Amino acid sequence: MNSTTEDLQQVGKVSGGPCTQKQQTVLPSSMPLAIYESFSTLIQRLYVSANGSPVRTVVVTAVHPESGVSYVSSCLSTLLAEKFGTTLLVDGHAVANLARRRVVPMRSDCSSVRRSRLSVLGKAKAAEIVDHTGKKEESFQFVIESLLHEFEYVIVDAPALSVSRVAQALSPHVDGVLLVVVPNQTDIGDICSARQKLVSTGGHLLGAIYNTTLDHSGATTGPTPCND
Repeated sequence: MNSTTEDLQQVGKVSGGPCTQKQQTVLPSSMPLAIYESFSTLIQRLYVSANGSPVRTVVVTAVHPESGVSYVSSCLSTLLAEKFGTTLLVDGHAVANLARRRVVPMRSDCSSVRRSRLSVLGKAKAAEIVDHTGKKEESFQFVIESLLHEFEYVIVDAPALSVSRVAQALSPHVDGVLLVVVPNQTDIGDICSARQKLVSTGGHLLGAIYNTTLDHSGATTGPTPCND
C-alpha cells in the first residue's frame, strides 16, 4: 500500500484465500503451522494488545468476491474459540435475514463444532428459524447485542462490498471491520473507496489482512463453514 492508505493498518498477513470446498469446519490441529502462527499473531494484535474497549464483534469482508473472506473468518473464529472463549461464526446474509424479522437464534440453534467452543450459523439454518409472522423491521444492532448474550465473541463472514451492502450496514453495530486484501489483485483505489463506505456509516476499520498464497489451480484450500 502507498501513502494514500497508510492509515489502513495492516493487522495480519495470512496464507489462504477463496475456497470452493463443501461445508466443513477447520480445527487448529488441521491448520498448517504457518497459517496457525499468522492468525495467532493477528489475534494477539486485535484481542490482547487492543487499547480501550474489548473487541468482541468483528465483520470480515473484502472489496470483491473470492478474496478469501470465508477462509479468514473460519480461521479467526476457530482460534478465538481455542484461545479465549465461546465464539460464533455467522454468515452475513444470515444476520441480515434475522435483523429483518427481529429474530435471534439461541446457542442450541447453532451447529456446535465437536470438542471446541466454536459454533456456526449459516444462512440456510437462519432461514429455517426466522419467524415469518414477525415484524419486518431491520435492526442489526438488536441481533448483534442479542448474540453477545449467547457468545463471548461473534465473527461475521460478510459478502464483498462490491456485491452487497450487508457489511456496510453492519459496520456501525460491531467493534470493527477487517478488510481482506489480495495483493496485486485488489486495486488501491477500491480499497480507499471501501474504507470510505465503512467510515461514512459510522464503521470502524480495524485494518487489512493480506491474503497472499494461492495454489497452482488458482483456488485455495480451506473450509467455508458459512456458505451453505
